[in-house]
Amino acid sequence: MPTIEVLSPVASKYTGLTVRPAPRLDTLNGKTIGLYWNQKSGGDVVLARLSDLIRQRFPEVQFKNYTGSIGWGRTVASEEDIDRIAEECEGVIGTTAD
Repeated sequence: MPTIEVLSPVASKYTGLTVRPAPRLDTLNGKTIGLYWNQKSGGDVVLARLSDLIRQRFPEVQFKNYTGSIGWGRTVASEEDIDRIAEECEGVIGTTAD
């Protein structure tokens, strides 16, 4: 007689590597914030709108735009890209979804 195995859709707790969030900035005024776009559709629009909204609250904030250097059509950041962004910016906002 055939049997059916029923599996739970609940994931077990992941206990592997974790990355701690960076400390929050005290203010965005006077800071340079990187806007990272992986070139997925609409991400650039979101970053442009978001930077406009942030600038309304923090008029002295500066923004720098970035895309990854690996890939075509949709890109990812190389380790060199990440190092450069970290040197040039105090914070980063990125888009990864459509």
